Amino acid sequence: MKKKNNNKVSDNSLQDSSLLLIKMDEAYKAFIQTPTNINMSKITYLGGKYRDAWIIETSDSQQTPSNSKLTDKTLLQSSDDINDSEFKISDKFSSLDMDELSSDGLMKEMYVNPDRFIKNIISSSHSDLKIAKKDGGSSIITSSFYNPHRDTLILQHSIVGVREKQGKIFNRRWYLEKDESQQVKPWWTDREDFSTAITKANDNRVFNTDLDDDRLDPDKIKIIHSDDLTNSEKIKFFDEVTIPSEREELLQSSINFVIIETQCSKLPRQILKKDIDHSKVIWRDVCIYSPEKITFRSFTNDLTFKPSTQIQGNPRWVLSNDMCNTSNQAMIAFLGFTDRRLRINKSSDPSKENGTK
Repeated sequence: MKKKNNNKVSDNSLQDSSLLLIKMDEAYKAFIQTPTNINMSKITYLGGKYRDAWIIETSDSQQTPSNSKLTDKTLLQSSDDINDSEFKISDKFSSLDMDELSSDGLMKEMYVNPDRFIKNIISSSHSDLKIAKKDGGSSIITSSFYNPHRDTLILQHSIVGVREKQGKIFNRRWYLEKDESQQVKPWWTDREDFSTAITKANDNRVFNTDLDDDRLDPDKIKIIHSDDLTNSEKIKFFDEVTIPSEREELLQSSINFVIIETQCSKLPRQILKKDIDHSKVIWRDVCIYSPEKITFRSFTNDLTFKPSTQIQGNPRWVLSNDMCNTSNQAMIAFLGFTDRRLRINKSSDPSKENGTK
């Protein structure tokens, strides 16, 4: 079942400022009627596309003097990021060097590199510890990755941990890191504190069904919960979703785990790979939790995926060393076990009554 997604824009409208103005007018009307972060992201996304089309059309216009040039200053003025406490849209050109910010550079970026994905951060929700700038905090960052040439839209929630290092607080980039004794340790966080980030994300309505990953077949999403398994099955799956150095401690505590298994390439760098059969790529997003702590991790059967770590005795799966990125469907499934009392906002429209999970 494939539903229409209003975030998608055709190649023609990406290159025609007049068509973009019509779409922007529709987006503004939708935002005025329902001022949500999702509708705001549509406005800023289309605004960025209009900026790009304007640059191209201006540089190609016969009215432009032959000796004129779009300067770095002009481009920077037309590509400011939009920020507030809950929303940030990333500038498509933020990774380019200053000497590339010319009309020729932009043309090359848009047409010579058609596989480039545009990343927009829709919402950022921070736990109480993260806001207090204390070790162990976490954030839920909801983003979209869009490629107009492939007509591919990826919507994901990223779970980002925070740790203290040399007296400073840093976002944790890798899932596995070495501690002060050089032992490799996975990321865990306080369960109650993580729920504060979940509550704020839900208040921002980022778990609504508009953010579901349309590439996932709902009939092929497998949910495996430890309480539903036999003892032998529980041991088998436990060994497949943990690393040897943590197993003894986990077995002595009261833990449960949930596995969400989906068949789909996950991140842009995997989607762009040409040496794998994408129809056979499987991901396991995993949540392991106890009354006190919680962690999320991802495994894939794509053994060439990077960055990843091979697990001893687990030849079929590799552990992604990114902090966990997961679909909206997987996140909602997790919350059905970890935050049972949460009334999930399934609609992006604040006027509609919350649903329950």
